[in-house]
Parts: sequence; structure tokens; C-alpha cells
Amino acid sequence: YSEGFENISFPPNNWQRFNTDADITWQRTTAAAKTGNASMFINNFDYTLNGATDWMYLPLVPVKGKDSAFLTFQVAAATYSPPDSLFNPTDTLEVLVTSDCGLTYTSVYKKWGKDLVTTGNVATKTAFVPTAGQWRMDTAFLGDFSSSTADYVQAVIKNTTNYENNIYIDDINITVKDANRNLKRKGIMITPNPFRESFVLQYYQQPLNI
Repeated sequence: YSEGFENISFPPNNWQRFNTDADITWQRTTAAAKTGNASMFINNFDYTLNGATDWMYLPLVPVKGKDSAFLTFQVAAATYSPPDSLFNPTDTLEVLVTSDCGLTYTSVYKKWGKDLVTTGNVATKTAFVPTAGQWRMDTAFLGDFSSSTADYVQAVIKNTTNYENNIYIDDINITVKDANRNLKRKGIMITPNPFRESFVLQYYQQPLNI
């Protein structure tokens, strides 16, 4: 699944927007984009509340029996305060996963401050509009669903504002795949696939019939 926000209809088909305070929320913009002409952004620069949340629910994705599901996206973000300021809450971008229509969530990605910004460790005192070089691709591992009883999961993008600066998202991609089939036939599974820094190694008493 992929979404680049090029269609003027927003939210995109089968997305749901949850604006908890009926105030500023996620919207489409043509002011900046990693590719194409448009992206999704939230105007935290003018969002004078603290701790307000805005949610974007992506479409349901079939995952049953699959062991590696990933969400990748391009992000551009800045803060009004110095990004590494201690004890200063900044805007937070989070990705969560639900397999029960929002009854429960698992957080799989959460960044704020210097970990989120794409402008370097500098304060941006004007409303942030990213240049071509101020984007970064981030990845969230949605989970291992090889033994899941749920047929579908839903990824959710959540913004928590602390009146800092704008966040942009573009080029969303969801990939669902099986791990190495040759290893599975030998009763071994490694997740996630591919992995960075760490992985889970599972052994089965009997090889898997695939």
C-alpha cells in the first residue's frame, strides 16, 4: 500500500481523521513535498494548545500469517524551541498499531525533539516549510503476525502538539512479507525481515509446511 497525497481529496480513500479538540488537525498541503506536489502536515506552529492529539487512521491491511509488516514514510519536522532543550515538551510524532478497531494500541514508533527534527539542532522561529534536503525516511516495524488470529491491522499516525512547529509526512508505504522461506522450511524464523540492530530468532520443533 502506498500514499503520496497527490489526489486533492483528503483524507485519502479509506483513511479516517480524528480531531479530538475540533481545532487544528492533519491536512493536505502543496507548500512542500518530498515527491510530487503535495504532502500531509499539521500546523503545530499555530496550535496554541499543549498535549492535544490528532490521529490519522490508515486503511486496514491484511496481515494474518505474515511475519514482517513495515510502514515507511518521509518526514520533515522542526521545533520553535532548541530541539535538545531539557524539560521542554515538544511536539511528538507517534505510530501505533491496532488489530481490534481501536480498543487497544501498540506503539511502534515515537519521536520528538532532536530525534524527530530534520533541520539539525536549531530552533526554527518561523512557520516551518521544508526544503528538498530537509526530509528523512523513517521506518516503523508494525509487528510479527505469523501466529496472529487477527485478519487485519490498522496503522495510526498520531500528533501530540506542544505549540512548537510544523510536521510534514509524505510517501507512505506499507509492506507485508514473509521471512526467508528456506529458513522456514528448516524450522527457523527471523523477524523482522529485514532488520536493523536487533532481531528475534525463533525455532520450531517441526519445519513449517509452506
